[in-house]
Amino acid sequence: MRRKAFIKYSLLTTGLAVLKNNRILALAYSAAKKKFINQVNFIWSGAITPNSARVTAKLQDPTSTARLVVSTDVNLTNPTFGTFVTAGLSTNNLGHLVINNLLPDTQYYYGVEADGHIDMLSNARGRFRTSKAEPYSFFFTVGSCISN
Repeated sequence: MRRKAFIKYSLLTTGLAVLKNNRILALAYSAAKKKFINQVNFIWSGAITPNSARVTAKLQDPTSTARLVVSTDVNLTNPTFGTFVTAGLSTNNLGHLVINNLLPDTQYYYGVEADGHIDMLSNARGRFRTSKAEPYSFFFTVGSCISN
């Protein structure tokens, strides 16, 4: 990459402006972010079994290449990838991501890869523990917002 192109790309991805011929060329940070990173707005996990888990992610933009990334390391090193799903306008950019072939009773950390990029911000990552493979005791709580 030529030096000038590299500098423009670096400034574009950081949201800075370029001064050229006494004019400021405005580079919109949101447009740059949108072009390069499809951010995760929020996530939640559920349907956790001894060997699988499901995560729902709300993405900033629609995509057909979203997948779950899980690892036993908080930094998502040596990850396992789920299958690609679509998070489109018909689902309000929600993607239902599933991962299989996990180990029972194991702590996993997860993130979402969208458009080839793993969003590593803290609000875009989570953790879960797969359940044990044998019977065990558990509690659950039920709540309601209805005041009647």
